[in-house]
Amino acid sequence: MDKRKKAGIILAVILGTGGLLYLGGILGQLIAGYRAWLGGNGMSGEIVMKPPDWNLLVCIRHAFTLNGLKGISAAIVLGAVVILYVKFHDKFDGNEYDPRGFKKSKTGTYGTATWMSEKELKEIMEVTTPAKAEGVILGEYEGKTVCMPKDTRLNRHIAIFGASGTMKSRAVIRNALFQALKRGESVVITDPKAELYNDTAQMYRNAGYEVRVYNLVNPEHGDSWNCMSDLHGNTLMAQMLTNIIIGNTSNGKGDHFWDNGEGNLLKALILLVDLDPSRSPETKHLPAVYQMLTRNTERQLTALFEKLPLDHPARAPYNLFAQSSDTVRSGIIQGLGTRLQVLQNREVQGITSRSDIDLAALASKRCAYYIILSDQDTTMAFLSSLFFSLMFIKLTRYADARPGGHCDIPVNLILDEFNNIGRIGGAADGSDFARSLSVIRSRDIRVMMAVQSLGQLQNRYGNNLWAEIIGNCVRPEVASAI
Repeated sequence: MDKRKKAGIILAVILGTGGLLYLGGILGQLIAGYRAWLGGNGMSGEIVMKPPDWNLLVCIRHAFTLNGLKGISAAIVLGAVVILYVKFHDKFDGNEYDPRGFKKSKTGTYGTATWMSEKELKEIMEVTTPAKAEGVILGEYEGKTVCMPKDTRLNRHIAIFGASGTMKSRAVIRNALFQALKRGESVVITDPKAELYNDTAQMYRNAGYEVRVYNLVNPEHGDSWNCMSDLHGNTLMAQMLTNIIIGNTSNGKGDHFWDNGEGNLLKALILLVDLDPSRSPETKHLPAVYQMLTRNTERQLTALFEKLPLDHPARAPYNLFAQSSDTVRSGIIQGLGTRLQVLQNREVQGITSRSDIDLAALASKRCAYYIILSDQDTTMAFLSSLFFSLMFIKLTRYADARPGGHCDIPVNLILDEFNNIGRIGGAADGSDFARSLSVIRSRDIRVMMAVQSLGQLQNRYGNNLWAEIIGNCVRPEVASAI
């Protein structure tokens, strides 16, 4: 014990003893006065209780009298009662002291949430060594890996929140890719910087996976995908394609009048190209739709549609467009041409005019599809939105057609920089994606999405849809300490 600490203890003992004697002297005087007052017949007598003398020397002298010793004893007993009350109060009033400096109520008045015990953790999670871990890695506990069990009935959708530089890709997403490979499951990865493709694509190839890359940054270095290849005259699918393109090519302040007019014209052109018997399947694609729009005048387009049978699916949307005035029709054509002007690029025409990527194959064999998209602009957002929207539909239909009602190979959608994908689904408010999350889990389709902040998700999916999305996910927070 150092000298300063020893001196502090001695000083505390001296002051404590002095204070106790002083208090005992005051109490001793009060006891003596009270006894004298009782001896003089109390209230009916003539003796009046004198107040204690507060002088230090007088109090210490009275502390060593019989009454003073009684006062000291009373002070000691009272102090002990106070100490015991403070020490055991929480145990008797339903509160528990937390080492972090606050009390936790045991009554449940303010909720009953608490930290999971080790026993509870092992009952619902897989706690094992990294080499034996098979499920999605959620964290670490006492040197062991904590995973969501491979065959768990828990929700497997995961939402990750973390600003730039918090190592979301390194700490969570890469581990998810490794674990999916370990389980032999298909993966679809959004990869804004192409880093994940460069680091993991060969790993999947070596494991026998079919690896494809849909490159929306450098289209000449990727595979192709034709969003109209499976349309086959389905008007609902044509409507969904139209909604996605219009919704993801607006500036956020779109006018419903012009949006609806351009949507009707686009849907009519899509159905016209798709149902044209003179075209081979290889010539039915978005570039053909754009060429139909730009290579024909309004009068020529009208002539083409008037030749169609009255019950042709393309007639109804075109008739709605044609009912507008000449000036409005001209504005609609120019507006739609501007929306689709990205299709003027030959490289974009190349990746949208044929299909190297089979979306349904994800559910039947081991595949790894990388979607390289820009994190700087949204020019190609409607293509990535189309890709994922149709993927959800095709995977769901495949699972529903199987005897067990789920994919033969589980599919993991690992969506880094989720907000750069564009709005998924044909609904204008984005509700299609929120609805899909709640139904695809049972079909062995899992979604892991990473965004930089909750506000970012709220901006993309308003009207409390963001809350519905998070409600369908396990939500680990990613901090810069990782």
